[in-house]
Amino acid sequence: MFSSRKAKLCGGELKVDGSTVVGDANRAGKVLLMLLVDDLENHIAELRQRGLEPSASEAAPGRCRKAIMTDPEGDMLSLGENLSTDA
Repeated sequence: MFSSRKAKLCGGELKVDGSTVVGDANRAGKVLLMLLVDDLENHIAELRQRGLEPSASEAAPGRCRKAIMTDPEGDMLSLGENLSTDA
């Protein structure tokens, strides 16, 4: 499910494969990130095994489903699955 690529934490910055994620307390609670996955149920099951539980879920029958996780600062991570048969 998740990449086995190595991540490095350097002075408040997380570096993964040339990308940098910067910690900024002034922006805490204002982030929304959505990742599209092929098998939402499988990803949710793996996250539950790691002790993470979605805080909400939504569905548009025949179109898409998503699970939402929220961290203590209010940042949201959504995992979405396209259910459409359209290419």
